[in-house]
Amino acid sequence: AALFTLQMASNYDVMDQSSNRFIEAYGRALLGPLPPNARILAVGDIHCHTIRYLQACEGFRTDVVYLDQVLMGYKWYNKQQGPILKQMNVTIPGDFFGPKEHAKDGLQTYSWEMLLLANMKKKKPLFFSAGGWHIYDDLNMTGPVGFTDKSALVGLVKWVNRDKTNVNTTFLRDLAIAASRSMSAFYKSGFPPLRKYPEDTWEDHIAVKLWKARDDFAGLMLQMWNTRRDEVALEEALREYNDIATTCFDERMPATIFKQLGTAQSSMAGLLQSRGKAEEAAEMLYQSIISLKRYLGTGAAEAERAGLERDVEG
Repeated sequence: AALFTLQMASNYDVMDQSSNRFIEAYGRALLGPLPPNARILAVGDIHCHTIRYLQACEGFRTDVVYLDQVLMGYKWYNKQQGPILKQMNVTIPGDFFGPKEHAKDGLQTYSWEMLLLANMKKKKPLFFSAGGWHIYDDLNMTGPVGFTDKSALVGLVKWVNRDKTNVNTTFLRDLAIAASRSMSAFYKSGFPPLRKYPEDTWEDHIAVKLWKARDDFAGLMLQMWNTRRDEVALEEALREYNDIATTCFDERMPATIFKQLGTAQSSMAGLLQSRGKAEEAAEMLYQSIISLKRYLGTGAAEAERAGLERDVEG
C-alpha cells in the first residue's frame, strides 16, 4: 500500500488531467459557428464523442443534428434513430449506409450521395462534414460524387454543397470568418503547449487539425482576394497569417506560412498604394520582404528559391 501511494504521489502531476478542457474547447469551436439547425456528418472518435458529450451533457448546440457516419452503417440505427431524425426533417433514403451488394433480406442500402440529395432541397439547413467520409476515404475518394468541387473548409468542418449550385461567396466568406474567430480560444496567447501531450493522443492529433484549419482558412481568404479582389478577405488572410507567424512557436508550424504571409503583405501593399497611402504601402512591402526572407531561411523548395530570391533582392 505504501509503495502504491508513493507511485501515485510521484506521478500525480504528470497524469493529472482534471483541468484539461482542451477536447471540450475543440468541440465548442467545431459546433459553435455552425448556422442554426445545421446537419453534421461526423466520423472519428474525436468528433463523434465530443459532439455527443457537449449536446447530451452540456446542452450545447442541441439544434445541430449530429449524424454518426459509422453507426449509420448498422441496420439498427435507422430503426432507433429514424423516427427521431424524421421529426428533425432529416430523410434517411434506405435502411442502412453501405454498398449495393450488402443489401439483402429486403433491406435497402444508401450512399452518401443519396443521403445528401434526399436532404439538400430548397430552404433546407446546411450540411457539414467532420473527419472525412466513412469508407469513401478508404477508396481514395475526395467525397461524395457531385459534392466535392464546391465544398469548403469552414473552421473545423467542411461545408458540403452540390457542385452544380452557385455558391454565394460572400456568405461563405462571412461563415468562414465567424468560424475562424470562434477558434480563438485555442491561440489567444500563442499556440497551446501541446508538446506536454504524448504523440498520438487526441490533443496532439487536434494540433495538426488546427494547423490545417488555420492555414486553409487564410488560404481561402487569399484565394478570394486573388479571384474576386475581395478586400475583406485579404484583410482576414493578412490578420490570420500574421497572428500565426508572430505568436505561434510550435515547431510543427508549416514553413509555407511565411511565404503566404509575404504574399498577403505584398498584395496589401498594392492595395494601400492604390488608396494613396504611399508610406503605409512602403512599410507593408518591407514587411513582405522580411516574411519571404524568413521563408527562404526555413523551408523554401529549390524549385522556387531562385524566383523568390530574385523578388526579394528586387
